[in-house]
Formats: sequence, C-alpha cells, structure tokens
Amino acid sequence: MNIIGLGLREFWRQLRTSPDTLMLEIGAGGELLVAKLRAGLSLLLLLLPLVNIITGEFTPTEGTAGFVGVLLAVLFSQLWLLLARPPRRLR
Repeated sequence: MNIIGLGLREFWRQLRTSPDTLMLEIGAGGELLVAKLRAGLSLLLLLLPLVNIITGEFTPTEGTAGFVGVLLAVLFSQLWLLLARPPRRLR
C-alpha cells in the first residue's frame, strides 16, 4: 500500500473520532465570543436609521425597509447569543 492511501485512511479515522472535552470547551468559548461580537455590531447598525432621520435622508419606503432589516439582524443576533451561552450548572 502506498503512503497516500495510509494518509487518507488515517485522516478519515481521525475525522470519525469524537473530539476531546478541552477542544469542545475551547470551541464553545470561541462561539460565545463571536456571538457577543455579532450582537454588538448589530446593535451598532441601529445607529444607521437614526443618522438617516437626523440628516433628513430618511425615506418612508427605503428607510422603513432598512430599519426592519436592522431589527431582524438584532433579533437574530440576540437569539444566537442566547443559544451560545453555556448552560447553567447546578451544584
């Protein structure tokens, strides 16, 4: 058997093994960090319709569509943040 065949066989074997607990915790912590960043950036997007209203550039059709889009982004980012939070452990 050649080296490429052994390499692929080992690769597929490692893909099927379950990850260890340390890697799962590191991944969960990174997911929570990304969810917090996503939530913060989506909340910053709420400033855009406000700036449009202040500068007088707010049009009823485009402004409302943009505002609804930003509200949906905020809603989904908050939902994702809620899902990414670690479960509470009781003593």
